[in-house]
Amino acid sequence: MSAFLLVFDRSEQRLVQCVEYPQERRQDAEDERYAAEVNALPGNTGRFEIVVLEAESIDDLKRTHTSYFPDSLPVAV
Repeated sequence: MSAFLLVFDRSEQRLVQCVEYPQERRQDAEDERYAAEVNALPGNTGRFEIVVLEAESIDDLKRTHTSYFPDSLPVAV
């Protein structure tokens, strides 16, 4: 299981950061999330969504949290 720090720009509907942390560094992911939130506060009027999520792999995360990965959505034919 890994922890993933995601920073999603709601106004542009795109993921601007995705960092994977091994389970033993989960606290580092939380610390980075907090720092990112503090840094985003002055101009972040809800523009950025900053979260830490756990998953077995990035592919699992893309399947379960599709809103953070709009480019990963299957194309309708």
